[in-house]
Amino acid sequence: RGTKEKRNVFVPPGWYRLAHGLIVTDPSGITIEGANGVDTVLDISEGDGACFRLRNGTEVVIRNFRMIGHSGFTERDQAGWLPTLGGTAVWGFYLKPCSALGVSGTERVLIENCHASRMSAECFYSGGPGRWGKRPEPKQYTKNLTYLRCSVTDSARNAFNNNDFAENTCVLFCRIVDVGGCAWEGASRFVKFIGNYIRNAGTVA
Repeated sequence: RGTKEKRNVFVPPGWYRLAHGLIVTDPSGITIEGANGVDTVLDISEGDGACFRLRNGTEVVIRNFRMIGHSGFTERDQAGWLPTLGGTAVWGFYLKPCSALGVSGTERVLIENCHASRMSAECFYSGGPGRWGKRPEPKQYTKNLTYLRCSVTDSARNAFNNNDFAENTCVLFCRIVDVGGCAWEGASRFVKFIGNYIRNAGTVA
């Protein structure tokens, strides 16, 4: 309803258990804001999916949340690349995925003061259409994606991940500690990875 009426959404302090993620479709200039990054908790430890899933739209700001999943650093091997007998290997987190954010095609996104832990899949993830060679430019794709003062701790797989050719992805002044996959991985254009603290995590790839 908030998206249709172009209203901002405020989430008061509390511990919110999610069975599934919150899907925001075609947002246009809205802000989803918790009271602060400590006391507004989205708990998807017994559910699956991303706490927030953005689909298309033009502009979204998400700030001041703490997000908790079910698979920490010690579960990194179970969430990783698993060989199967007589078949193709599979990523373990496919079996029970949880993450903080998924973005698909939203043009301008700011994620600020959001802190995630114990996520089985890529914690902050972007995957959608993008410019590709000489093909016509897509009607809808991510042109600016900024993570500011966020953190990923005690998580099984990648902290930040782009599986698209989004433009101008910025990871700024974030904290990445005890992460079983890459600190950042992706193929997006014009990436800025500045002022981040990384300990016991994988590469920037």
